[in-house]
Amino acid sequence: MTPDPARVARKRVWRARAILIGLFALFFVPIVVSMVLVISKPGWTPFGSINKGELIQPPIELSLAGAVGMEDGQPLSRSADGHWMFAHVSMGECGEACERALVAMRQARLALGKDADRVERVWLMTGDPTRVSMSRLLPAFPGLKPYGIAASAARRFPRASGDAIFVIDPAGLLILRYEGAESASDILKDMKRLLKISKQG
Repeated sequence: MTPDPARVARKRVWRARAILIGLFALFFVPIVVSMVLVISKPGWTPFGSINKGELIQPPIELSLAGAVGMEDGQPLSRSADGHWMFAHVSMGECGEACERALVAMRQARLALGKDADRVERVWLMTGDPTRVSMSRLLPAFPGLKPYGIAASAARRFPRASGDAIFVIDPAGLLILRYEGAESASDILKDMKRLLKISKQG
């Protein structure tokens, strides 16, 4: 028996509609679900986030105009002359946790190889007692730039105590925070990606 042409045509139309609906669901349903999650759960981030450090959201714009070099008396520009920055903040003497942070910053920068020149290491300190730490530690960390900052400026760095390390982008935005003795490898992984996609610094 010859198939009914009208019935065949209807089947083709429904098949085409089903394909269109499937394509719509494939592309737009994930977007809608993500929007709902972001709106209903502000702290939610998609699975598979590749950054190792703690992403600071929103980034904090730092005013480092009050930071003065403890060796040369020169002010620290907020973008370190267009470079990326690794920063550690000391409030008082530099103890074991502080030294771990300085070591991790040195290791991460050296491991960047040819891109190491795109990153500055800064040590931000509050108070005069830190000069004792300077004379003891600076010879062991060549290239580390010590700056004195006001306590009010230091408080802008979230949870800056201990061995916390921060990444500041060339625009002067505080974007990442790391903590722990193993942070050098995490910083390296994130910085390799950042320096690869960014032409700044």
